[in-house]
Amino acid sequence: MTTLYPLFLLLVLSVKATDPSQAASPCRCNFGYIPTFVNVTIPSDPSTPRGLSSTDFNLQTNINVYGELCQPVNIDYRFQGSIQLLVHGLTYTSKYWDVKWNGYENYSFVEYSCRQGISSFAFDTIGTGRTSRPKMSRDCQLPTAANITSSLARDLKSGRVSSLLTGHKTTYKKVIGIGHSLGSVILNYAAVAEGGSSPFDGLMLTGITNEPIAPTTPASDVDPGRFSGLDPGYITSPDINFRTFFYGDTESYSPKVLQMDELTKDTGSRWMLPQISAVYAPANGFKAPVLMIIGEFDKALCLPYGGPCTQEKLQAEEPSYFPDSENFAVTVVPNGSHSLNLEFTASLVFETMATAFENFVRKEQIGGLYSHMSNWQNGFSVADLFGVGV
Repeated sequence: MTTLYPLFLLLVLSVKATDPSQAASPCRCNFGYIPTFVNVTIPSDPSTPRGLSSTDFNLQTNINVYGELCQPVNIDYRFQGSIQLLVHGLTYTSKYWDVKWNGYENYSFVEYSCRQGISSFAFDTIGTGRTSRPKMSRDCQLPTAANITSSLARDLKSGRVSSLLTGHKTTYKKVIGIGHSLGSVILNYAAVAEGGSSPFDGLMLTGITNEPIAPTTPASDVDPGRFSGLDPGYITSPDINFRTFFYGDTESYSPKVLQMDELTKDTGSRWMLPQISAVYAPANGFKAPVLMIIGEFDKALCLPYGGPCTQEKLQAEEPSYFPDSENFAVTVVPNGSHSLNLEFTASLVFETMATAFENFVRKEQIGGLYSHMSNWQNGFSVADLFGVGV
C-alpha cells in the first residue's frame, strides 16, 4: 500500500536532511570525571592579597573534575601527541569553548579545532559546573585552581585522562594551555608558581593583561533556584545587563548569544579575586612560548585605563612578566572585547589560536606573526596573511 505524506511534511524532511547543523561532528568526544588529589598551601584568610610565599594552611582534598576530551575524527599526523587544555573564565564553564546552542555551532572552538586535526581537553574549574564545589568557598583559591590545572596537564601527558574517559591510554607529549579571563589568570599563576617545572609547553592567554577584573555578587542571591544553599563566597553576575560588560557594542555580537550567556552562567569563587595581584610577578624559569590575545575594546582590561588596547602598548609592557619565555607575542583583536569566543570576532580568534598551536608544536617563531591582524578588517584572514593553512 502506498503511503501519501502531506507536502509540508516532505518539505520538512527534505530540509532536515540538508540542514548543516545535522552534519556529522568533526569530533569524537568522551566526558566524565577525573578524581584529582589537591595538595597545596593556601592563605587561611584569602581576603587579603598574598604572594606566592604564603604558607598559612596546607589544603589536602580530593576533587572530582568534570572534563571533556575531544579528538578529531580525521587525524592530522602533524598534531599527534599534542593537545590543548582549555580553561574557562569566571562565571563560565567548559562550555565556553564548545557553544552549540540553537544552531550556534560556529561558536565552538572545540569543533573548529577538530576540523584542523587538533585535540582538546576542556574542564570545569573548581567550584563551577559539574566539578566538585567544596562546602567552603575559601578552599577555591588561585593556588587550588592552578594546582588542579597543572595536575590535569600532567595527567594528559601520562595518559591518565584518556584512560579514565575513553578506556584507552593515549599520552600527549605536548600540552598547550589556553585560557579565557580568569582561566588565563590561573594559567599565568601556575607559570609563576612552577617556573621551569611547569608541565605546559606553551600558553595562550585571552582576555588578560596584568590588571584586576571586576567582582560580582553572591550566586544564591542572584538565582536561588539554581544556587540556594551555597556559601555566599560563590559568586556570579547579577543580571543580563551586567553581562553586556563582557561584550563590545551591540553590532559586535548576537543578542541571542547574550541571552544564552545569561541563561547558562555559573558560579566562581570571590576568594580568587584578591589573589590576582600574585600574577604581577615574573614567571621566572618558564621557557615555553606565550601568546597573549586581547580584544581592542575590552571593557575590563582596556577602556578603564585610557582607551582601546594597542599592540604597541601591550608588547612594550607585558613581556617583562615572562622574561625567560623563548617566544612571547601579543595580538590585539580588531573590534573585539572580553568574551572573544562569543562575539563576531570568534572566527578570527579561532583561526589565530589554531595557527599559534601549530607554531607552538612545531616550535616556530610567533613574534611579529600577528602584527598585521588589523588587516583582517579589510577581508584578510590569518592564513591569507602568513601562508599558514589552518
